[in-house]
Amino acid sequence: MEALKSPFQDNDIAMREIKETVLKYYRIEHPEILKSDAQRVLKAIAVIQGEYKLNAFPYMRADASQYPNHIGHLESEGCFRCHSDRHKTAKGETISRDCEICHTIIAQGPTGKIANAYINSTLQFVHPTSISEKWKTDFCSECHHELY
Repeated sequence: MEALKSPFQDNDIAMREIKETVLKYYRIEHPEILKSDAQRVLKAIAVIQGEYKLNAFPYMRADASQYPNHIGHLESEGCFRCHSDRHKTAKGETISRDCEICHTIIAQGPTGKIANAYINSTLQFVHPTSISEKWKTDFCSECHHELY
């Protein structure tokens, strides 16, 4: 986790620093593991780097240090902090709000009334209470406020 704490200017720097930080840790704290299991350590580094690439975007200054817990959509803006129509290119293009970019809903509903998708298909989100199409235009956090 120490390897992911620093903000990185770009992915190339991040990949190099992650690798160097993990290797340094093993050289100092567990040299015997680095010697006996070097391939496993290198595989672990590759996994950490891969997860970083999926979850951090240095050019947008978006990483765990900036957004430590925006997993959900209910109590915070979550995905919608960027997928919100607030960020526009010079041409007026925005980041899509289509949930299916990242999510595949294959089953949903209350216990006993679960709707399932057919093979090779997905379901469109259905809000558990009747709010018409409001869920398509409003952010979940507008109604579901963080409880503290």
